[in-house]
Amino acid sequence: MTVYIDSNIFIYVALRHPEFGKPCTSLLHKVQQGKFAAATSVMTLCEVHNVVHRHIGKDAAEIVVQSILSLPLRILNLDLHSIHGALHQAREHKLRINDAIHFAAALSVNADAVYSYDRDFEGLEIKRLES
Repeated sequence: MTVYIDSNIFIYVALRHPEFGKPCTSLLHKVQQGKFAAATSVMTLCEVHNVVHRHIGKDAAEIVVQSILSLPLRILNLDLHSIHGALHQAREHKLRINDAIHFAAALSVNADAVYSYDRDFEGLEIKRLES
């Protein structure tokens, strides 16, 4: 099983979200233990850095991104092909471009699920799971 992990999973862990922080931490422990193959994209790293920087500070944002990079997950690059795919997904599913980039990235690795608390991923070809 391959899963794609959306930015909000990492953000909830970093910000210690009162409701979602612990389940997201548990999910990342499973990734660390290699319970399943996991992927995310460079878009995730940018989004996480921006949010953590805004809420906690620059140093914390760097530490969080380094922590993500230390996990055994595949970090997917963005190129012209992936952006074209994302634009197609945005039109087809009426997604915002960031969500479309994540969804196109998940499709590119044939993900069985997208872990996300973003309901914009509901009803797409890949099931959305919450941690």
